Formats: sequence, structure tokens, C-alpha cells
Amino acid sequence: MKIRKAISAFLAAICILTSVNLFALGTHAEGEGKSVTATSYDTLQQGSYGYCYVYIDDLTDLASLDVAVHYDPSKITVVNSYNSVACTMYDSSDNDGRLQFTYIFDGEGSDTQTQLFYFRYRANSDAAIGDSYFDIVIGDAYDTSLDPVSISGSRYSFKITEKTVTKSCSIYSSGTVSTSVKEEFTVSYRLSTYSVASGSFNIQYDPELFEVVEVTNGKFLDGKVADVNSSLDGSVAVSFAGTSYNYNYDLVTVKFRTLKNVAASSEIKLKVTDLYDLQLTPYSCSGCTQTVNVAFDESYTEDSPAMFLSAVYNEKDGKVTLTVGLEKDSCLGVGDFVINFDTDLLAYESFEKGFAPSFFNVNDKNAANGELKFSIISLSDIVDEHTVMTVVFDVKHADDDAVAAFEISGSGLFDSLTTTPRTLNFVGTEIEIPKGYILGDVNGDGGVTNADVLVIYRYIYNADLYPLDEKI
Repeated sequence: MKIRKAISAFLAAICILTSVNLFALGTHAEGEGKSVTATSYDTLQQGSYGYCYVYIDDLTDLASLDVAVHYDPSKITVVNSYNSVACTMYDSSDNDGRLQFTYIFDGEGSDTQTQLFYFRYRANSDAAIGDSYFDIVIGDAYDTSLDPVSISGSRYSFKITEKTVTKSCSIYSSGTVSTSVKEEFTVSYRLSTYSVASGSFNIQYDPELFEVVEVTNGKFLDGKVADVNSSLDGSVAVSFAGTSYNYNYDLVTVKFRTLKNVAASSEIKLKVTDLYDLQLTPYSCSGCTQTVNVAFDESYTEDSPAMFLSAVYNEKDGKVTLTVGLEKDSCLGVGDFVINFDTDLLAYESFEKGFAPSFFNVNDKNAANGELKFSIISLSDIVDEHTVMTVVFDVKHADDDAVAAFEISGSGLFDSLTTTPRTLNFVGTEIEIPKGYILGDVNGDGGVTNADVLVIYRYIYNADLYPLDEKI
């Protein structure tokens, strides 16, 4: 807005100096001077995206320029616009079918064709079939001597064609998810084909019941320009565009946290807006619906802080890292804790302490049976938020996608004087383990790592097609 006011003031000064009524100048539709033209696609299917580039054939001695692109908003939606030319200042706006750029130049522009700006647009899904236009209209233009300049506009015509769907694909996710208050859970999505170059989709959830903790792009989005907006209320919007396929199907993973202690069932829905291949052939896709069952936790105390678990799976090394966190204001002085995990899926590997109270002991003697114990003693009440510890697990062989669950419990909780009992909410977590990981050394000589076996196994079973250089 400040730039537009500055430009308006500049033009007003020109008006005073030259005694010219700017509003009487109008649009220079015809003339022998400079001209502004546009280029874009000849045809565009309903619902698909395009780019339009606006050029001026001669920028020499030009001090200011106002140029607008008029379009039919019932057919076209401008998504983004971008300035391309060096200038002293510029301003832009897009309202009611009019995209406008106003410039002040330094008068040293080139005498060859120069791109002024470009914009990304979308043919509306219900746009009328047939001809459509971008009309380039020139407003006020002055040279460095503050004399008006004759600049002609132009019209770019293109056709909007009917959206034809000749391809179809599916998006898959894991089965029903179970969770409870403050627990984190992940929902991973996977395409049935890698031959998708661009598109957009939206993941919708109940914001009163869940919140988004983290969104992780899958390998399908590697090499593509991806835009992820997780700040929306009750949805995650994802759009992407690429110029090649990368032979991978893992789309995106979203980690949620449950907010309420209720017994409820809710749905998280992925709705596809657009999917296209490299030839802009659209895919039909019905999206995906995930059911999440929330269990009421009778042991949960509403205003008490929590000791909670959070897990991350690393596909490259086939390991799960579990983080134990403690919320602030626990006023904890002493306590004994137990982490339980599934030994059918996980093998305990190591731990690392995250903070240093007066005494902190970890007992992993029973880890082979899925039990890891630790004890804390602090000579002063713990009031800050802490990462208590991290635990690394190796992942065992799984014939199918599986869910590894972690639980935590505690006993003997008191303040530092051991006179006042303390109450904590203990929050477990779950992590999805994709199929095809084999624990151990294939040859028994250390020559093949777990990561090597992961790549080979998943490639054989077509669970994840890596590029050739990764397989070698």
C-alpha cells in the first residue's frame, strides 16, 4: 500500500508539472509507439493450471507505466503473480478480474523485449467451454521527460477445453487408528502410481479433537516444488509441481495430537483437488478416509502435567527413536518409571539421557522382554519442561505394515522433599512401521547393513521403487 501511495504521488506530480489530465489520457489501444503483449497456453483444460507472461517490446526512456490484465473471473482464477523487471518500485493488485501492475522505472531499460511480470492461473473446474481472453490494457505511461508515451495493449486468446479424465489412481493409508488424550499418532498416505507430476489435495480433520504436530513430505515429493500449509483451522493444504517422476509412492505423513479426553470416533479425510501427469492429463482419485477412535482415559487428570512419548521412524537406517518428554510445572522430585514396547517389532538398542537431575538411573536388564526402567531423584522440584531421554530401537522383520505401540507408567511420585505426592498423566504413542525391514546381517559377516537389506527387500516386493543409483 505504501508503494502504491508513492506511485500515486509520483504520477500526481507529473500531472501538475505537465498540466495533463491523467484521466483524459485513457488507454492507448492503438498507436505507433511501444507495445505490451502476452504469451500463454493455446488451450487449457477445466481445472488445470497455466502461466501467462507479459512483455514490453521497448523499455528505453520509460519512467512510469500502469498495465492491467483483464480476464473473466467466472472462467479464470489468478493464483499468484510475480514481478520480473528491474525497477525503482512497483505495486500490484488483483481484484474482480483485473490484475494490475504499476511501475516507476529508472529510465535505463533495454530496447529489446523485456518481461514485465508473469502470473499463475487456473481454469475454473466449471469454466464455460470455448474462447477466453487476457486483455492487456495500458493506463498512464510517461517517459523520463514527463511526457505521456503512447503504448498499445493487446489481447491474448486461448481456448478452455473440457476436462477429460483418462487415468485413475488411488491413495492408501493405514487402518483404523486408536488414540487417547495428548497421545500423538501418525497418518501416512501413499499413491498407487508414481506417474503424477503435479496436483493438490487437502487433509481435513476435527480441530476441536486433534491438532497437527508435524507434516513430513514423502519421497514422492522429492524433486518437486511442494507447498504445505498446516496453519489452517481443521485442514492441511498441499500442492506440488514437478517436471519428472521419481519412482516413489510415499506421499505425505501427518502427525496429530489428540486434544480431548473423550470417547469418540472421528474421520480424517484426504480430498484430492487435482492430479496431473507430465502431459497435463488429469487423474481421477476418490481420496482417502481414515477412522480415528478416541478412548476415554479414566486415569487422566485434566490439569496435571504429563510425561509423554513421541516416536519417529527413520526409513534410511530402519530405526525408531523414542523421545520421553516431561511437561513444565511437574514439581517432581522422585519417581520410578517403566516404558513398555513390542518385542515382536522392536529390539532395544541404546538410550541417551536428556537432562541431569541429582540422580538418574536407567535399567535395561529386562529390555529383551519389552521393558525399560528408569528412576529420577532431584534435590529440588523439577518445574521446567525437559526431554527426559531418547531411546533407539532397531526394527524387526514385518510381512506387512505394522504399528508399534509404546506405553509409559510411573510409581512413587513425590516432590523433592518426598512429603507431597505428585500426579502425572502418562501418555504413550504409536508409530507406523512399513513392511519389508529385516533385522540383522544377511551374511553374518557385517558386509550387508540393515539399510542395505531394507532397500533390497522393498525393491523385490515392489513396496518402494528407488532410483537405480540407490539400489546399487
